[in-house]
This record gives sequence, structure tokens and C-alpha cells, in this order.
Amino acid sequence: MMKINRNKGITIFKRTGILIKYPYVDLLKEQVTATISIEEDVKMTVIVDLKLNTIVKEGCIDEILEILPDYDEDSYIEQIKHWAEVFIDNQITDPQAYFDKIL
Repeated sequence: MMKINRNKGITIFKRTGILIKYPYVDLLKEQVTATISIEEDVKMTVIVDLKLNTIVKEGCIDEILEILPDYDEDSYIEQIKHWAEVFIDNQITDPQAYFDKIL
């Protein structure tokens, strides 16, 4: 009798074209700007001000949420706030160089 292992499977990773970039980090003001894009089309800009503990959002990410229905806007904002804290706490002014280095 053949034993079937139902815990095995495959996962296929597919690029979504969604990208979060951090084009601006101001260590003195403790501000970080992020953009959420599909390909190169910016859907939302988020400005995190850690000194004032504020987050300003410009734009709409509904199109992104249609592509990734398991996510919501708050999860994106929390991710951006987390990385803003990492950049400020570690004095990182060039997030892309930082990501290139760790990847």
C-alpha cells in the first residue's frame, strides 16, 4: 500500500510588480518618505515623521490591494513605519544601498 504524504506541495513565486521604495530619509528631522508603486506607477506616497509620530498618506492603493487581497492598507503602512524606524535608528540615509547590501 502506498502512503500519501499530504504535507508536501509546491509553491510558485510570481512577481507582482508592486514595489515600496524609500527615496527620502532625513535623519535630523526623523522623516522618511516611501512610495508604493505598481511597476513605475506610484499609487501612494507615505511620509513618516517619527519626531511628531505622524503618518501622512497621499494617493490610493486600492489597485495594489486588488492584486494582493490578503493585505490591507494598514499592513503596508505598518511595514513602512517599521522600516522608517530602522533607517533612523541605524542612521541609514540610502535605503536602496542598504537593501542591496543585505540581499
